Amino acid sequence: MFFEEQFVRNAKSYNFAPIQGCLGNEHRVLRLTFYLLKITNVMKISKFIARNLRNEEWFRFHTEFSALVTLCGTDLLNLMRLYPPYETRYKEAYPLFDMQPHSFIRTDAIDRHRSAVFLGLQDTARALLKTSHPEQQLATVKVYNAINQYNNAVRRATLAAAKTAAIDSLLQDLASDRLSREVRLLELDEWIEDLDAANKAYKQSPAEQVEDAAARPSSEHLSQIRAEMDRDYANMIHVINARLLTVKEEASPEEEAEGKILRFGKALNDCIARYKSLLKGRRMRSAKKEKEGQDDFSEDF
Repeated sequence: MFFEEQFVRNAKSYNFAPIQGCLGNEHRVLRLTFYLLKITNVMKISKFIARNLRNEEWFRFHTEFSALVTLCGTDLLNLMRLYPPYETRYKEAYPLFDMQPHSFIRTDAIDRHRSAVFLGLQDTARALLKTSHPEQQLATVKVYNAINQYNNAVRRATLAAAKTAAIDSLLQDLASDRLSREVRLLELDEWIEDLDAANKAYKQSPAEQVEDAAARPSSEHLSQIRAEMDRDYANMIHVINARLLTVKEEASPEEEAEGKILRFGKALNDCIARYKSLLKGRRMRSAKKEKEGQDDFSEDF
């Protein structure tokens, strides 16, 4: 108990020597850090196990984490000693994906943009259903049904390549003789051009190339790097949580450093929440498929 009390005093005075000195014993650091987080009402980084992610998702998560650490600064987070080995392993990892650092962040933005354009097109067609002009209403029903046919394929696609193919098929349908007249009548050309441009922009990103590479069995070298980087990440989270103990929840404008650390913690927790949601959705889909398979099996008997 004496050491815990001393640890609290040192943390509040920004003296992290006890933390740095204990890094050789990961279990002790973990116990001390979470003990302090438990007795104090402060922000802490959510627990997350990155090894459950697929290769491309795992690399994307570490890319976002690395970008956040770089933006905040290793000195503010007390990661001057722990971050360099992690960064070295990160640089070893991204050539295995044939990627440049931080390109996943750009790719995600492009993917979100094309999803937003698709939703905009769908919502516009839905709004036009309320029109009173008979000819226009019939055209709207035809176009809306064609768009809605691809709703699940675009919005619920687990692989980005599947979403790309679905949007390509939708664009072909809307440009066909069956629907091209209706599209012009409803003046949806601009929406369709934007969706086509967004889909082409995604094709030019390295995402599909990475997705194909990640679908193959990972090399022994990649597996080793994954294990080492996940271990480095866990060690850094211990220190970051200890650093958060010293930060006030409401930092004043004069306390720029504390505000920066709080923004880092919130951004990292938001990032972790997204990946947790991704894994949860995958587990739910897997459980649903397994249940459907069992139901089909029972019907055979």
